[in-house]
Amino acid sequence: MKKKRGHRRQSLEVSKWVSCARERESAREKQVLEVKERMRVASTENRSASEKEKR
Repeated sequence: MKKKRGHRRQSLEVSKWVSCARERESAREKQVLEVKERMRVASTENRSASEKEKR
């Protein structure tokens, strides 16, 4: 019984960690997309983008 309890707790911790990892992954993907969009905008209108960043 004690072993089962410990295992259940461990699996819960693991699932929590997995969900955290998934959230981090999605956040990283969003960041990458944002950076790509910024690069595209900067390449199309270079001066205005640099001015916006300075402000």
